[in-house]
Amino acid sequence: MDFRKFRVGGELSDIIVIIEENQFQLHRFPLYTKSGLFLKEFAKLGSRHAINLENFPGGIEVFTIIADFCYNITIEITVENVVGIRCGAKYLEMWGSGNLYEKTGIFIEEVLKNGKRGKELDKMLVLLSSTSKYNTNEASKHTQEQCLSSLIQHWNKSQYGTSTIEQVMSDSIQAVFFAMDFDFFIGIMQKCQEQAKNPEVVNILISSYIKFLIENTQNTGDNTAVGNEYSNLERSDSSEGSDDSQDSDDSQNRKVSKDVETENGLELTTCNGHNPLDEQNLEKIQTLLSILKPNSMLVKHTTVEWLKPLLQAYSKSDNSSEILGSIAAIMANQMDAECISLLGEQILISFVEKVEADSLSLEVKELFLEHLMKMAADGALTLETFLKTMENLKLQTISCHDNLLHITSVLNSRECIPQDKDLMTRCLSMIDMKLCSAKSLRHAQKVGKIPAEIIANAALDLCEYLQERVDASTKILQEQEKEISNLSLQTFGMRKSETLPLSLQRKYKSRTLSHAALYSPTSSPIAEFSNLKNGKKESLASAARTQNLDGVWAEHPNPLPLTQDANTKLSELLNKQRQSKLWN
Repeated sequence: MDFRKFRVGGELSDIIVIIEENQFQLHRFPLYTKSGLFLKEFAKLGSRHAINLENFPGGIEVFTIIADFCYNITIEITVENVVGIRCGAKYLEMWGSGNLYEKTGIFIEEVLKNGKRGKELDKMLVLLSSTSKYNTNEASKHTQEQCLSSLIQHWNKSQYGTSTIEQVMSDSIQAVFFAMDFDFFIGIMQKCQEQAKNPEVVNILISSYIKFLIENTQNTGDNTAVGNEYSNLERSDSSEGSDDSQDSDDSQNRKVSKDVETENGLELTTCNGHNPLDEQNLEKIQTLLSILKPNSMLVKHTTVEWLKPLLQAYSKSDNSSEILGSIAAIMANQMDAECISLLGEQILISFVEKVEADSLSLEVKELFLEHLMKMAADGALTLETFLKTMENLKLQTISCHDNLLHITSVLNSRECIPQDKDLMTRCLSMIDMKLCSAKSLRHAQKVGKIPAEIIANAALDLCEYLQERVDASTKILQEQEKEISNLSLQTFGMRKSETLPLSLQRKYKSRTLSHAALYSPTSSPIAEFSNLKNGKKESLASAARTQNLDGVWAEHPNPLPLTQDANTKLSELLNKQRQSKLWN
């Protein structure tokens, strides 16, 4: 029998179903043919014509769909409403073959089956997300457990790799996660961390969520768009997520606001001219950071631009300093001067404890040294932190120790606590005074906070070092003069060898030409190999090997760069040599 017209018009209604104070004019027969609950309740009603369904899952929206099903009206089951319909069907005891509880179960099984294979994973995630609305319902809890199990099975597949990472990084997948209730999302991530074989996927999602919160604050100043991400995506039937950065160009032109400290010590400050992070987002980010497990793979999916707003927000807070220090340590060689300048003392301490100093480039060490100088000048650096930083980052490996001496002088002039004397002694012991300039020593002596004996010994060491350099330069000059003299003798020897066999003449001529190519100040090898390589001039021996002159160079095993006077003399010698008939 077709009940649809009675459902639409409410004609001959003999029962009123009340849901959340809303009345539905319905008919007993179609209801108790589908629902065991209605069958039992109608028997108890007697002459009464109303039944109130308290705490009905999904409210009037779900009941409307179920009522239509009872009247044989075609209903649409989707990943968004299937959990609510299933919970309502269980409430109404709609058991049996072909009944609603079975139909919803078949639909969910199909979604989970595709999700395990990585097909239509976003639909399974929407299904998972919808269970958060019915946390107290047993049917919803069971569906949630099924979804989590399928999701983890998919992530734990043996073929886990680049394709899975790209799938997780896609806008459509991330939009579903970001649209979830925040506490529900955190719970899912924690369960996945416990059961997943590889934490990289969870780390990607957490870091991406943090990026989303930062960009959402920069672009809109609030987080109101989160809940609508997936619904808009699904309606447009597009696999692309919403554009979170459409106003990023304009935000670059905004002025940096002044620091504003909140009650919990976090800073609502701007970074690169962007809007500050509000307190709500700061709390969310702090929660996300607490479950993030940094590893070397994290650097593949994040940048220093992602890190800067976090360092800015937590620069003067102990909250999350350890985790941020760990992340910064992983990304150390990518950090620029601006990023390093955002390291507060607590984050800096965590950073130096976890960074691999041997992997740090000299350029990054120099940037850290500049940051330490600024912190010392601003009174934001303690002697203990400086010593720990200098030891762990191996700052003593840099070529000039002027800045190390300057920072030590500044800190010593400010800290006069007796127990710091040992720290000061340790700091001074790590500074190579030979690598300090006379100007720096003079400044330290003028400040008067470093013992005069240390400065005097440093000055003597500097004199010895400079004398050694002078002696070395003199020796080089003498060697160059000797080389020119040897070349001159060889040249005159060749002029006297005109009666030698032609093969020997050609050998001497070839050798002379080779030496001329190497020593002439106007020739291409000199010009080509006088460039700096790793801070040192490449030897002429290397130039000779490049020019395939190993046999010729065997008689000159210790080549040295020529001085200007030596080049001038050699040039005059070669001009005479070119006039010789051996060059014809």
